[in-house]
Amino acid sequence: MPGPFAMGLGDSRGRGLRGSGADGALQSAALMKRFGPLLLVLLLIAPTALALPVHPGKAATVYLPEDLQPSEVLPVVLVEQGLAKTYAKLWPTLSKRLRLIVVETGPLRELIKRPDATRLIEAALDDALREAANLHDINRCPWVVVGFSATAPQLGYATLRRPRLFQGLILVNSGLRARDLPPNLVQAKAVPVAILHGLRDRAVPVDRARSMEQALEKAGFQVSLDVIDTNKHYAPLGEEGAPALAKFLESLGTNPITTRRVPVAPQKIETASADGLLMTADLYETGDKSDPVLMLFHQARSSRGEYREIAPRLVDAGYNCLALDQRSGGVWAGVTNETAQRAAEAGKPQAYLDAKQDLVRAVAWARELGFEGRLALIGSSYSSSLVIFLASELDGIDAVVAFSPGDYLPPKGSIFEAAGKVELPVLVHHPKNETERATAVFRALRTEHGVRITNPGDVHGASTLYRSPRAEQVWKALLGFLDEHLRPTPEEEEQR
Repeated sequence: MPGPFAMGLGDSRGRGLRGSGADGALQSAALMKRFGPLLLVLLLIAPTALALPVHPGKAATVYLPEDLQPSEVLPVVLVEQGLAKTYAKLWPTLSKRLRLIVVETGPLRELIKRPDATRLIEAALDDALREAANLHDINRCPWVVVGFSATAPQLGYATLRRPRLFQGLILVNSGLRARDLPPNLVQAKAVPVAILHGLRDRAVPVDRARSMEQALEKAGFQVSLDVIDTNKHYAPLGEEGAPALAKFLESLGTNPITTRRVPVAPQKIETASADGLLMTADLYETGDKSDPVLMLFHQARSSRGEYREIAPRLVDAGYNCLALDQRSGGVWAGVTNETAQRAAEAGKPQAYLDAKQDLVRAVAWARELGFEGRLALIGSSYSSSLVIFLASELDGIDAVVAFSPGDYLPPKGSIFEAAGKVELPVLVHHPKNETERATAVFRALRTEHGVRITNPGDVHGASTLYRSPRAEQVWKALLGFLDEHLRPTPEEEEQR
């Protein structure tokens, strides 16, 4: 067994079998030959022999190596709770022998059948990372996710689509198929993948692991596949798989990461609109007020919940986000529009144009909250037309993104007049069946920095970013546009 993992196990065995003189040495050798494999398994599963500083929390249980120094950079390995009953002590063992930080998330199996499973599992990973960050400066450490069997599709997807966060993925007897991969993997090439699979595993055939290896290599990944001669589903998590796991984790190195932060949970905040109506919003922060800020506005019959799956990824990319409940809306992804609810109770008008004052107030609110970076408006459906109005009237806006814009607002045709005053960079996205009305708005723009994207699907509004089969391609275009127009130039960075 390679590296410090093998050395550590050797030391533990030696202490338990020490004899006296030559006879003792011969006796120890004979015992080792006969019982060595059994002792190794016992060492893997014996909790008393592997005492580690354990920190149970609400979102995760964190295992820290002994004598961990505040500045030490170690791999952070995220595993699901109850990953394998028999070999549950493998991870504390690896933590002790290889000096890893092992983060055991909450239970994930109950989430995988939910319609919003990907979002919930990503949230569970983020919660676990925050738990670990309370104990050590993990921002500088490589983060590795382990996906086993049934949870591997969601965990694999959550890892590969957020390459700015994770530096490694381990798939063990994985249920992940090539068709489960994100449609566009070009952004995730930096994530090395280790595949461990039982040769005669009854739950998942080994051919699936080989096809996954080929699909990932074709997409440009660095992949290692280890097929273990066993028919036991959990075996790769025990003695048989430990050498491959240790080798992969050691290969990641200990170079500090400098461009990533622990995901921050959204904070619900409130302020009054121009007419006194109390508005609710979700605030997602990168931790740096100088980063750009994105104002996220939803579509009709919707709420700030429309951005629950979108905003965390924008934060991962280095953008602060404020997702607003406008007075014209309803319920989305189980999130009630609290602003619209209050407006209805107060008898206030709730037409699309009535929500314009809410957007205007939100832009000023972002600056009051202390955000100093460049600011962009992102609108969905009716709010995508409203943000074009704001861009034609307000100062302090640096770019606009309009998902499914159209001539939705009275008086008819006023959107084209407003668009003719917009000189800011504008990205327009729409499905193919909305080409005519979105193109009319796009052509009316005065800007020389306009980008229009047509999606062959039929997903209306901003939710195309997680509902469309081509979501990854839309993400690539969106992040490229935002980076180009909101990030400081090298000269500006130098002045800062």
